[in-house]
Amino acid sequence: MPTFSAAFSNLGATLGELGDPDGAVAAFRRALAHDPHSHTILNNIGVVSRERGRLDESEAALRQVTTMAPEFVSGHYNLGHTLFLAQQYAEAIAAYEEGMRRDPQKTPRQICRLAMARFAAGDVPGAERDLWPAVKRTTAPDEREDLLLEAYEIACALESAGTQQAAQRAFAGRLAAEIVKSE
Repeated sequence: MPTFSAAFSNLGATLGELGDPDGAVAAFRRALAHDPHSHTILNNIGVVSRERGRLDESEAALRQVTTMAPEFVSGHYNLGHTLFLAQQYAEAIAAYEEGMRRDPQKTPRQICRLAMARFAAGDVPGAERDLWPAVKRTTAPDEREDLLLEAYEIACALESAGTQQAAQRAFAGRLAAEIVKSE
């Protein structure tokens, strides 16, 4: 069996795709043992840990990633997503904003997620300011609908948790109306 990081990293990616997240993390950890300065391997550990519901492990790994490789945009976005799922909305916003500052692409998906972190934190004007231009910038109809659906599902999940205010409910209604228009 090879003892170099690329082989274990590839094994981790394969196991992740095959639905074995525990095996994937174990393989990524072995890869990291051979290349302890690899921010990409650590990023993979953070992502798979998040998928396993281990948000503390994910956050710790992704914070290391952003320290080790501050220019690695995906590390900031992944940290933001983990913090969002952990309901640490202010920190999620900060991580997404840091990713945006460093991302020349300014991808609509990440802008949408930043908008929904603002929404969850109660900043509806900020959410609208970010979301609508990103959605309009998306030219592929399927991608546009996917962004709207993701935003709407987040809004509904927060509503079912009983955390929404009137402005947030109104924003969710505008999302629903936009989804209907796009169909």
